[in-house]
Amino acid sequence: MTMADHDSPHEKPGDGMNKVMLLVSVIAMSVEPFLRYGFGHRYFDRRALLVIPWMMLVTMFWVKYDVTGLNCMFGGWFAMCAWNRLSGLYRHYRRGEAMPHSYYDGTPRLMRWFARIPGLGRLSERVVKRAAEPTVVFALAMLLRPFDAPLGGYLLLVAFALFVKAVATAIAHSKHLDDYRDAVIEQQYLRGRYQQVYGTR
Repeated sequence: MTMADHDSPHEKPGDGMNKVMLLVSVIAMSVEPFLRYGFGHRYFDRRALLVIPWMMLVTMFWVKYDVTGLNCMFGGWFAMCAWNRLSGLYRHYRRGEAMPHSYYDGTPRLMRWFARIPGLGRLSERVVKRAAEPTVVFALAMLLRPFDAPLGGYLLLVAFALFVKAVATAIAHSKHLDDYRDAVIEQQYLRGRYQQVYGTR
């Protein structure tokens, strides 16, 4: 399990972008408990509270339609959040597994399925989150739309949000690595200058 697909794509791009990425994260979070397991214990922070009014807003948007499918999905979201939390505690305290990064956004369940497909091999976690999950959700949305327009339409939005969030997270990680590399170079330079000025001690 990787440490930090730490969900931080909305760190410093400006207040407007912060709000956009917050909305994207809330939309993605409304399905992530179905798609993943092993979340960090702080991953479902204030955004999880925003999922609830977001769910209400979505059902109000489809007021002229039967939203039973959406209500079932949203009800399942609460159950899956509780299940993921309890199973994580069980793995840690009963099996002795190490706790992941506190903001870890979960291990994709699809990775287990792809590992069983001959010739496909084991896809990386980032590939699954960036490509496989949005594709699967998109395909499910297209299958459901003729029978349940609200649920199918919402899953189309979710597929887009999952992709945007995964790409934004990858960009943020790349920036963090560049910052870390710059810090290492600066420390090496300062160490060399210190030794030149004060000698080796």
